[in-house]
Amino acid sequence: MLNTYRRPPSFKTKALAVVLATALATPASSDSKSGLVERVETLETQLDRMERLLELSVQPWEPVATTVREFDNWMRSDERLRRYEFAIMRNSGFRILHVSDWNGGHRFMTEPYWRGDTPPDFSLGGSFWVIGTQDPGDADCKGNTARHYYYRFFDGTVKISSGNGCTTEGPVYARMRLFKGEME
Repeated sequence: MLNTYRRPPSFKTKALAVVLATALATPASSDSKSGLVERVETLETQLDRMERLLELSVQPWEPVATTVREFDNWMRSDERLRRYEFAIMRNSGFRILHVSDWNGGHRFMTEPYWRGDTPPDFSLGGSFWVIGTQDPGDADCKGNTARHYYYRFFDGTVKISSGNGCTTEGPVYARMRLFKGEME
């Protein structure tokens, strides 16, 4: 299970001291709910909410699998697909990884990046892997390998162009997604 980011306890202690000093310096009104205790409790609640928001907004990427095949096994839970976003190290870069169901299996696709070896061949495209699909090449991949392909944008369309066959690429990373309802 992924760990969640935790701010050191001293953050809350220091912030609470500032809140308390502010509350002491603020004159109380005649309203019974504006007493010092109530104001401190309200400010503590707001501080807890701010701390939770900071924790949610600073989710670190953590390795969850050493290969795409291991990742396929790790993420086979609707909860993980919904709760996490994914990335992979590929072609010397950290690439966001998109997951989709396809023909009973999965496609794992990177966001586009520049590919090609020489200027005439440069194009925007990326990588994708298939596991458990009806792709004939997928059945050739054994053990911890997954069928790799390249895609590229060309003449207004997306083309599949070759690939590296059955590969053991990784590692794959995950981090918690941030949903608005969780910030309340």
